[in-house]
Amino acid sequence: MRKLLPIVSLAALLTGMTPIHSVAAETGRVEIVWNGTSLTMEHAPLVREGRVYMPLRELSGLIDGAAVWDAKTKTVTVQTADRLVTMKLGSTLATVNGKRVALDAAPVVKQGVTYVPLRFVTAALDMDISWNAKQKSVGVNHNDRFIMAKDGRQYMWIEPATGNIYAAKQGTPSVLVGQAKETPDPEGLNPAALVSLGGDNWLFTVKDIIKIAFMETDYQYLISNGKLTASAKAEFVGGTPVRHKPVFDGQAILSDGSDILFANPDGTEASRMALGEITGLKGESQTEEAFSVEEAFEDILLVRAHPHGTLWLVDRATEKAVPLYRELLPEDQQAIVDGYDKMDANYGGDGLQFVSREGDKLTFRHTEFSRIRKKRTRWSNPTIPPPQPMDSFELAAVGLGSGGMDNALG
Repeated sequence: MRKLLPIVSLAALLTGMTPIHSVAAETGRVEIVWNGTSLTMEHAPLVREGRVYMPLRELSGLIDGAAVWDAKTKTVTVQTADRLVTMKLGSTLATVNGKRVALDAAPVVKQGVTYVPLRFVTAALDMDISWNAKQKSVGVNHNDRFIMAKDGRQYMWIEPATGNIYAAKQGTPSVLVGQAKETPDPEGLNPAALVSLGGDNWLFTVKDIIKIAFMETDYQYLISNGKLTASAKAEFVGGTPVRHKPVFDGQAILSDGSDILFANPDGTEASRMALGEITGLKGESQTEEAFSVEEAFEDILLVRAHPHGTLWLVDRATEKAVPLYRELLPEDQQAIVDGYDKMDANYGGDGLQFVSREGDKLTFRHTEFSRIRKKRTRWSNPTIPPPQPMDSFELAAVGLGSGGMDNALG
């Protein structure tokens, strides 16, 4: 973990940077180049007395952290996993990880927009910054070491290189909560989400998406009272979207591929279902089936098989399962699902999506597939025309208690 720059070195960096006032003051305009890309911002950088100020909101979207303006206290807080920087409107004093630092430019508010001195903030966050007089631009190089998610005032980070997971409340120093054995590839597309299980219990999910290969790996980390208590990893392949429900009734729903685990906040198992075996899909595809839970109830689950792409209704008590496309779709639509190569990039699943439940009646929306062949459409099975999404309509499943779906479940 990088140590905080000593205050002496930070001050030297602030005063040693090539001055920008000689050009910027004349034009009133300056370009910010972030990791080699020129930024297009809703609010242009502010140049005042030869110093460049960046809109706080724009900064927040560029760092692996958060930048927050508190209008009540007139305080700016910039926070990452290993930095906590605070500044006051109009004040030339700031704090970096609790240490007081003198500023040569204070945060300002102009026309309702909060601006922070770019040179100070980038130095405090240990970024490289340079001035290009010819291009009239400020260059910032930032190495994203962390992947972050937040829920309200709760923040969570993972450092893929080490597996370290950090947690913090807004405006407070982060703490190490554990070290993950398996971590996402930071070079990929890594959307992350943080969901509360109630109290100080959280499910932190990071995705590793490779679009060109239609691959998604989900990493789930369960954190309870400041400690990492459980983790899971599931690899999904194919073109069917992953819509995994992360939490049900105070328990985390973890997927490790073919199994679904309901975990208590302390990491203990409440229940586990071997869906690959229950559905009979284990060993059917070229790759092992992975399952996501699209909806959960006390009595049933609606799970999606990947890459098979089909939605299944699973009885939690009996562990019996039925593929819903067999119950709800006409034969021609079933034939399309059955005939498609599940690893084909054009395949998007059975087209079924859960809408609602009223008592024992489930309602689904289905995106129908047409039989019209389009020119230049990739299609791996010449005997069946490629499916094309059409208008959606709703299908009501037979009431669970009326004998129809009960019979389907055996």
